[in-house]
Amino acid sequence: MELDELPEEVADEDFITLKWTEPKSNGAPITHYTLYYKKLTRDDKSVEGTMVIDNIQLLEQRVDVAGAKAFEIVVTASNSRGESRKDNIKRVNVLGNSQFTKKKP
Repeated sequence: MELDELPEEVADEDFITLKWTEPKSNGAPITHYTLYYKKLTRDDKSVEGTMVIDNIQLLEQRVDVAGAKAFEIVVTASNSRGESRKDNIKRVNVLGNSQFTKKKP
């Protein structure tokens, strides 16, 4: 399952909203989605363990990214046949505000 329009980098934010599209059916209707995400430092050390938000009924979820320099996210879909694979991990870097400040000539 792919996350829709998730950038490679985001401004120094506390929260972002993730959106995704419903995947193709494997013969049974989707009952819910699960979001797995991990806050990382720039050198890929985990700030916390993997956070899990389960039983999501919508095709979007707001996520706390405060305190992270980067994070990894994957969303799975579940139905009566089980949970989809966690193979579409997306990494996003969090840029500090100084990244967007133009230098004066």
